[in-house]
Amino acid sequence: SPTFNLKTFEYDGSSWTAGNDMARASGSPYNSAYSSGSGIQTAGWAAGGGYPSPSALTENYDGTSWTASAAMPANRRGGNCSGPQTAGLFSGGLQPPAVSTAYEYDGEGWTTGGSLNTARTNAGGSHVNASQTAGLIFAGNSPSQTNKTEEYNGTAWSEVTNYPLTLSYVGYAGTQTDAIGFMGYASGSPSVTTTLGYDGTS
Repeated sequence: SPTFNLKTFEYDGSSWTAGNDMARASGSPYNSAYSSGSGIQTAGWAAGGGYPSPSALTENYDGTSWTASAAMPANRRGGNCSGPQTAGLFSGGLQPPAVSTAYEYDGEGWTTGGSLNTARTNAGGSHVNASQTAGLIFAGNSPSQTNKTEEYNGTAWSEVTNYPLTLSYVGYAGTQTDAIGFMGYASGSPSVTTTLGYDGTS
């Protein structure tokens, strides 16, 4: 703020170090706003983003620099990213409106996956340790806030136990059978500080 930038920072468990900027141009005017990403520090990836117009831009990070990769099949911002750089999953997002499409990423290109049952943006889910055959997404805006939870088996999404809170911008980490959701924004409240765990069932 007041403008979104392209900065990168790496964390070693105790302190932060500035890395190289993202490769995308800074115009549009905010091509990096609401982008989503996953991966590890030496093999990360980021996709979508942009405000007020969403983009399909995709980039890979090698621990030093960002490199432009193949663009997503459609423009998206505020989607959910999970999985490693060579087997990523991008779910939902805003076109606008909120969409249900999911895309699978192999580190170089994209293929269309199964569609969510509930379109959403700014949702929580699984992260880098997830896979294209075991994805998770919960909560988010649809466009109103939702607590719906869905699991992905590599082909289709199925609705499972609802997230206990109805909110968006939720923090998340973990896998389909061992995930956490934390913080977030609930309508009418500036923030929620609750942390919740998911074991694949409840």
